[in-house]
Amino acid sequence: MPELAHSLERSPGTGADWHQDLSIVVPSYNARDLLRKTLQVVEAVAPAAEVVVCDGSSADGSAAMVRSEFPWVKVLEHPNHGFAYAINTGTEAASRRFILWLNSDLFLTTASLEAMHRRLCEEPRLGAVAPRLVNVDGSRQFLFAGMYWPLWAPIREHREVAILCAACLMTRRDVVDQVGGMDENLFLFNEERDWCQVVRSHGFALELLGEPVVHVGGGSRRPGPMVSLEERRGYLYVIEKHRWRSAPLIRLALTLQAVVLGWLDPRREWRQMWRKQRELLRGEVRRSLFPVSGRGLPAGSSTELPKLPPAPQP
Repeated sequence: MPELAHSLERSPGTGADWHQDLSIVVPSYNARDLLRKTLQVVEAVAPAAEVVVCDGSSADGSAAMVRSEFPWVKVLEHPNHGFAYAINTGTEAASRRFILWLNSDLFLTTASLEAMHRRLCEEPRLGAVAPRLVNVDGSRQFLFAGMYWPLWAPIREHREVAILCAACLMTRRDVVDQVGGMDENLFLFNEERDWCQVVRSHGFALELLGEPVVHVGGGSRRPGPMVSLEERRGYLYVIEKHRWRSAPLIRLALTLQAVVLGWLDPRREWRQMWRKQRELLRGEVRRSLFPVSGRGLPAGSSTELPKLPPAPQP
């Protein structure tokens, strides 16, 4: 994989002293081989960083592999309560000023890492930054259903945006301390949509940077019916939580979708899912379809997220 080989190259004269201020949090679930490559790249481009792998009870030996091959990495094993729970768990355990949330199938480059760090140092008003995600073939990654145009527009160095993908997102400890962690009522998808809106509501800005990084997962996965339903439930949950004016219309559109496809979809398991969506939309959508942690927002709460415990002292 040429992109992986490129990401392992060290830029001359950059130094790694600032890595001592960086914690990298890597959620992990049944992706052992990709996780191994991701950690190899991390070891090359950020040798002094603190790395925390949060494994959600993988069945493929991911945690054991990390302990055996990367003994310098802190491994936290926990029940699979979803992406937000893994991110929060790792962030609670992290101890440094800068925090990078990194998917287990994403390959950093020295240039992207330094660009994120540089922007957060230059602009205190920034709450988080992220690089441009590309597929293995170099094409732009399909994100947020392809409907958020800044993620497709050309970017020279950086562009202020309303939402960033959490597959590779760098923030600062002071930002997390102020705005809180991710909403654990979301099991998979929509976590960054919610968190980014909360960050902006606290007066911080977000930036998408021009430096590319390879993300193997991306839009290539085809979710099963219940995961697909959880994605739509989470989206409606987020926009109702933040009181979007369009939320009632979107709820109505999702209801009509469920009625029509509940009869017309040729796939039996998907017809059942559409009917479950219709039942779900008759009530409220705060309850996840998956086993979340129970640490999420209580019903009827504001957009404030629960504060994470203070960072441990190094």
